[in-house]
Amino acid sequence: MGLLDFFRRRVLQPGTGSLPQASRPAETSLPPKGLPEWIARLMAAEKEWDDGETEPLVDERSVAGHTQSLVEKLRAADGEDQAQAFYSTLEEEYVQAARPHREALRAAVRADGQLDALIAAQLERFWEQAVAAGNAVQALRSPLLVYSLTYRYDSREALVALSELWRWAEQKGLDPMPHYRAIGRIASSEVTHVVGGSAKGMFVRVAFDADYRAQLKW
Repeated sequence: MGLLDFFRRRVLQPGTGSLPQASRPAETSLPPKGLPEWIARLMAAEKEWDDGETEPLVDERSVAGHTQSLVEKLRAADGEDQAQAFYSTLEEEYVQAARPHREALRAAVRADGQLDALIAAQLERFWEQAVAAGNAVQALRSPLLVYSLTYRYDSREALVALSELWRWAEQKGLDPMPHYRAIGRIASSEVTHVVGGSAKGMFVRVAFDADYRAQLKW
């Protein structure tokens, strides 16, 4: 299965539900041995990703107003012809935003299944456009944004997808780490998935453990 089919049919289509158990990787949660050392290494890596970000002083009302405006902007950018604008908006107003604004947007997405599905669908459309245009950087970052920002996906499939994306990027001559760090470090540290744990933890796990990453294939 090509990567395009993988994302179109397996990961990014909203509302399709989980795959049959037999289609999922057998185990994506933990390594077979060295568990304490493995956990310590990943915790250190996650902390390293957090270092250097300052906490700006923001007014809660301004954050709420900005989030409402951003959600309205995203809803208005629906459709295939708006996929580029949708992606650019998230890069500018999510990836580059201060922590309070990012957290507020994630909270809005978590509370609204339609918004969650819209983000996944529009980033899928843009991903296909970026692949067709040969823009490997945007083709890598757009699905990473899905896992950083949305909630309604199977974490086992997400871990495999993150691993497959890493390999795809390397095949295209990209160093995946800067992009995984840029988008993974702003993902939530809250444990929201039974197997995958937190979104940030999934990014860290795939980025920093080559042996673990190598096991995750469809």
